[in-house]
Amino acid sequence: GVTRPGDRIFQSMSTGSAAFISILIAAIGIFLVWRAVPALSRNEVNFLTSREWVTVDITDMHFGVLDLLQVTVMVSVFALVLAMPVALGIAIFLSSYSPDWLKRPLAYVVDLLAAVPSVVYGLWGLLVFAPAIRPVALWLNENLGWFPLFADGTGSILGGGTIFTAGIVLGVMILPVITAVT
Repeated sequence: GVTRPGDRIFQSMSTGSAAFISILIAAIGIFLVWRAVPALSRNEVNFLTSREWVTVDITDMHFGVLDLLQVTVMVSVFALVLAMPVALGIAIFLSSYSPDWLKRPLAYVVDLLAAVPSVVYGLWGLLVFAPAIRPVALWLNENLGWFPLFADGTGSILGGGTIFTAGIVLGVMILPVITAVT
């Protein structure tokens, strides 16, 4: 078919923007690796498999991210396990069972929840949700503390800094996104 000049201009600008963003992200990655090499070369333990974190003396540094990696994976998996069935149920209700007068307002509410910044969810989790769920978290820690999800960590259960609380907050945060996509 015939290609209009506006289509060619838009295609050129889109391709140029995509290339620029890709080059910019690659440059940021290269810069970060370049700046991290001196610290990583001074590290006395394996970065990915060590649990040590001693960075007081710049000549004798020990830092590993195994605990951080494990907590990130556990919180993410717990949040996904919590959010997926609920989001699927909401999506099925909205698309198949909801009356027409309720469909549009509920879809707007889901879209509004997806627009809330993650910092707001984090503050809500720390200041509102964690104190409300504290008795449950303490009971789970006392009775199921052998399981990493409910165990003591470096965060305080009284302060809300647990994998359990973080997983629920992250689940609430990703719920509208999964619902909207589903």
